Amino acid sequence: MSLVLGKVQKVHTDVIVIGSGLAGCRAAIEAERVGVDVTLIDKSIIGYNSSSRMAGGHIKAAAATPRPFTSSTPASPEQHFKDKILIGEFLGDQELTEIMCYEGPARKQELKDFGVPRLIGVDEGPDKLFSFPLGMSYMSSLVDTIGKMGINVCKRMFPIDLLLDKGIVVGVYCLDLDNGNIVVYVAKAVVLACGGVAEAYKRNDTPVTLTGDGYAMGYRAGADMVNMEMIHWEPFVHAEPDLPMMDRREAIAAWYGELRNKNGEEFLPNYFRRVGSSKDPFHLEYGAYNPDVRHLVSRAMGLEVYEGRGDKGAVFFDLSIVPEEKWTADGPSGYLKHVLCRGYDLSKEWIHVMPGVVATLGGLVINERCETTLPGLYAAGEVSGNVHGASRLGGDALSDANVFGARAGGSAARHALRTQKHEYDEAQVHRDGLQKILDRDPSTGTQPYKVRDQIKEIMYDSVGIIRTGESIELAMNQLEQLESNEATRIYADDWPSLRMAVEVDNMFLVCRMITKSALMRTESRGVSFRYDYPFRDDVNWLKTIHIRLDSSGKMAFSTEPVKNPRYDPTNMPYDTPISKAWQGVQEKMALKFKR
Repeated sequence: MSLVLGKVQKVHTDVIVIGSGLAGCRAAIEAERVGVDVTLIDKSIIGYNSSSRMAGGHIKAAAATPRPFTSSTPASPEQHFKDKILIGEFLGDQELTEIMCYEGPARKQELKDFGVPRLIGVDEGPDKLFSFPLGMSYMSSLVDTIGKMGINVCKRMFPIDLLLDKGIVVGVYCLDLDNGNIVVYVAKAVVLACGGVAEAYKRNDTPVTLTGDGYAMGYRAGADMVNMEMIHWEPFVHAEPDLPMMDRREAIAAWYGELRNKNGEEFLPNYFRRVGSSKDPFHLEYGAYNPDVRHLVSRAMGLEVYEGRGDKGAVFFDLSIVPEEKWTADGPSGYLKHVLCRGYDLSKEWIHVMPGVVATLGGLVINERCETTLPGLYAAGEVSGNVHGASRLGGDALSDANVFGARAGGSAARHALRTQKHEYDEAQVHRDGLQKILDRDPSTGTQPYKVRDQIKEIMYDSVGIIRTGESIELAMNQLEQLESNEATRIYADDWPSLRMAVEVDNMFLVCRMITKSALMRTESRGVSFRYDYPFRDDVNWLKTIHIRLDSSGKMAFSTEPVKNPRYDPTNMPYDTPISKAWQGVQEKMALKFKR
């Protein structure tokens, strides 16, 4: 006998925040400060299953000494702004970018008010009190603050869809993963802060919870989306089947290693201009810290494999040349050697590595108040789009989440103070659709994880680091066939599998956004590299791709020119270390593709 959904419960609140990473926690705290009733929900545990927890550091939002070998820190907010525009290749909303760069340092200092103990580059030396990963210290303190403030928190509450009243967002309905009840949260404002869709790719460096739920809910409700083709990559991710799929960029020792192809050749000098010695760590050898140019390192790795110089679909990371004393230089180096690479003799063996998705740079369109195109709906963090453009500097994920999380929470709360309570049509709560999944016959059905895994294979293989029009069209056809054949056969026999069934539906929807946008962009810009169009085309493609649900219920695509930029390709001052390294990569690519 199949499970039966429980009763429908209704909860009234002023502001509902969906997602409890840094953006969500910061939004909840700021909304509570304004003096409204706040409820924070997450489909997992509060605060500890997000990309924020795994982040390497909040580096960019302060002019101070960087943590060794891992990321640069700009001399000023203006330098930060210039570097972001360049690395984002002029695609981002420069008003949002400027807000993040100039407001970031103050917001970072403010974290100390919430008990965050480790503000690297603000009030500590660069090598003191370093945790692995650093983001955990942020989340622990923010979760404690939320508890002290008395904010209502609801864990294991899976959001299904937003609720509307005459085009205004008035709440969300959820599946309680503990008992199968449907919980309807009625609110005056909703903040989406539930991350990206890295889980749509078989290789990623993020939690398994990032299945695009916020994108799907926002789109179905009618919110505009932007830049969904921009998928960001972390290069040094394990590709050995018996090792955890994690990167090792926090370890000092790792930056003395070399990437090699199957012929044993060190190939990064073919893509980066070498400014130091081959014996130097990465940032001295190539003039930029890896997290600031990691999409370019990932591109180099992808090209080696795509052009037939990979081994088992990956490249090698040679750590045998690392000086012995570097393995004891910091805690993460020892962790890398004895935990992440357990069972391997790194003095003799090369480790297979290959990039994994670290972030989605597109998302819901927002303005400076974090308002989406739907009244009553706000967004912050990775679920929002166009803060970073076509790529992102290292350390900026937490800056983004911190700055715009606070802005979203404050804006939503002020909106709630001047808004009357709304009602909603109860027919929007699609309880029957969920029950249908539970009622399907397992003997003729498909388990959701099997469909999910096929999506992940298709997206990584065909809409990954290296793309072509042919590969993207192949992915579109494969996804359409998979959805047509399997989506209506997915069954669930418990609440977690029902959650996964809905996640798979969300992933299908978001992957259509990614693939169509990637096919439209006939150029290479930032993280979106087209082998058949290997150069940037500012004449035709200095524009963003927007997606919306049209009046006929179809997914509509359009383009808009980049708006009112302070810097464009004609007036960009190439006067920072990052810009010099970026220019070197462009020179190498021009030689490679004979421009």
